[in-house]
Amino acid sequence: MRAALKAGLHDLCLAALAGGCVAAAALVVLTLAGTALNGFQLRQGLVVARGGLLVLGSLGLFVCAGLLIRPQSGQKLTERPAWRERFRLFGLFPVLAVAAIVLILTASVLDYGLYFA
Repeated sequence: MRAALKAGLHDLCLAALAGGCVAAAALVVLTLAGTALNGFQLRQGLVVARGGLLVLGSLGLFVCAGLLIRPQSGQKLTERPAWRERFRLFGLFPVLAVAAIVLILTASVLDYGLYFA
């Protein structure tokens, strides 16, 4: 029981870290693109980044829904040794879902900051 809880928390933290890295990279790229396209106004760049993060997070959750519907065929990703080195308990669906939720939470924090700034 204790080992399973420890493995679950490890996988959850690692999936959240992966989602955070994707969110940070997308935030930087989208902010720079939005700032350049809107007359070099940082606030407008952050608005573009917020929308982009919400779209990316929503697409991630949409892919998760597709993974629930589609039957699994062939070798599972969780059976590969490279996957087992990183994630002990989680499969592709929980990792993708956590990463998508982190993207949406990042966009929510950005929206909160833009509203009160």
